[in-house]
Amino acid sequence: MTTAAENAAREAGGVEPPDGQQLARMESLTAMAAGVAHDFNNLLTTILGNTEILEQRLPPDSPLREHARRIHESTQTALDLTLDILTYTGRFRPNLAETDLAALAGQLVPELRRAAGDGATLDLRIAAPLPTVNLDGARVARMIRLLVANAAAAVAERSPPRAIAVDIGVVDSADGLSATGWIGEPLQPGRHASIAVADNGCGIGPDAWPRVFDPFFATRIRARGMGLPVVLGIVRAHRGAIRVESAPGRGTTVRVLLPISAVHQ
Repeated sequence: MTTAAENAAREAGGVEPPDGQQLARMESLTAMAAGVAHDFNNLLTTILGNTEILEQRLPPDSPLREHARRIHESTQTALDLTLDILTYTGRFRPNLAETDLAALAGQLVPELRRAAGDGATLDLRIAAPLPTVNLDGARVARMIRLLVANAAAAVAERSPPRAIAVDIGVVDSADGLSATGWIGEPLQPGRHASIAVADNGCGIGPDAWPRVFDPFFATRIRARGMGLPVVLGIVRAHRGAIRVESAPGRGTTVRVLLPISAVHQ
């Protein structure tokens, strides 16, 4: 069986693959991170549940309501981070359901515009009609937010105009779609939901290509370097594929394909 560490080594093109001892160490660290994240997830779920009870029982005019709200928000943020770790390590099982992807994206618009930042335009284009897709709505929403945040950081470094575009539609792998350059599951025949986030930012140079999905790797100062690794984990959990198209000074497009007709287990 191929391990997560071996997958990472195989996909990091141009990098010397780790030896057996390094792979064992990487796999051990992955298991440890997943275990810690799982325990924290359980603890934070308990805190969140009790905070919700507290909010319900506090009088509407109680000065403690604001404190409870802040605890709630911070706990939810921490839960998102633990789910990010579990997703990246492959230990997260998505809660799949038939989902209206167009409606999901539409609900995110106010949040995505805020994430784009001042001085950047956000253009959301949704092809119609879209079929329902078997996916975890919360995780895919997280994926879209991370992709827009990544694009916002890229355009922030250039002078106006700063532009971000989100395109959601359906593509068929038989319609001239290149089968090369994808990471994740092998590109399967048939229809896929396509989510593409493009920006006119600084782009990615060839030296950075092998490492764009590495945890904590970033080409920009102040970046955490966990956006694309988490996105990759979400894509893998849905048996999808992802491709990054970029060049220095020419912006970046990140395209995700999620199979529509695949049987998920």
